[in-house]
Amino acid sequence: MKMEFSLLLYAALGLITATVSRAKDSVFVLEGSSYRLDVQGYEKPQMDTLFWWFNETEAILKYSSDNIKPTVYEVYENRVEFDQRNFSLLLKNLQERDSGIYKARITDKKGKTADVATYTLCVQAATPKPQLSMELLFSDGEHCNVSVNCSAKDNWASYTCDHTHCTEVEPTTPPSGVNIIVTATNGTIHCNSSNWVSVETQSESMKDICQKQEPPPDQVKSVTIIISCIIIIFIIIIIIIIYIKCRQREGSQISQCNTEYASVEPQQQQQRSTPAVELESMYDTVRTAEPQRPPEETTVYHTVGQAGAPPPKPETIYATVNKSGPK
Repeated sequence: MKMEFSLLLYAALGLITATVSRAKDSVFVLEGSSYRLDVQGYEKPQMDTLFWWFNETEAILKYSSDNIKPTVYEVYENRVEFDQRNFSLLLKNLQERDSGIYKARITDKKGKTADVATYTLCVQAATPKPQLSMELLFSDGEHCNVSVNCSAKDNWASYTCDHTHCTEVEPTTPPSGVNIIVTATNGTIHCNSSNWVSVETQSESMKDICQKQEPPPDQVKSVTIIISCIIIIFIIIIIIIIYIKCRQREGSQISQCNTEYASVEPQQQQQRSTPAVELESMYDTVRTAEPQRPPEETTVYHTVGQAGAPPPKPETIYATVNKSGPK
């Protein structure tokens, strides 16, 4: 592909340098340039008069062997130069309106006429510089495909290209004589517009369009803020839900505990009251039983006392103790 592009460039340079090319019997000339019309194989001694004509109806100049200078008609003054040595005619500053048929017609000494030179001239303006636009079709970092639109004057062409090759998608016909070709070399797209007399090239690298575009800082900042707000709101919602669930669980546990306490408390009170009653009964029994002991001892003591006549003093002490017992 690189060699093809080089050959195309060399051909274009050669075309521009010469400013003239031939297609069949036509001569293509760059607008604004000059072109010489030669007369081949005719010798001056045989000529009587010579006319250069434009489109058969318009005389450019007349030259006679008897005259030193040619006669240039008014329309072509300062636009042509005539060489008396070889009868050639130089056309200067050609414009598109100068396109047509040019003839050199000679009348010899015998009065016979002949056309000794004929040219069909086509004057073309330089092709305009093409306009190149690319759109990304696919890119994964290693491979990249782009859609290329190349336009020049009234012509345009669409291609799909990778780094080294381009394929025409929709061919176009050149109504204005401008041909468009798109090529790719080493990741650079070349859009060439050309006609018979000139070529123009517009090149653009695929690097900028193929690399991943980073969003602008403002956009990144906005996205970051939005995401942060969403996360914060989500966290707050989760916290509220957890709090509500915990409150519901605590209320349920408190209600259950109150129910259990209410059912257990009477039993505990009953159990607590029973030992008190029992203790009170036992105390009463003990209190009731305590006064009965002295009579038994007294009876025994009296019985023993009767037998042994104890001293009066201990009897008095026991009686004192016995009296204090019922209290």
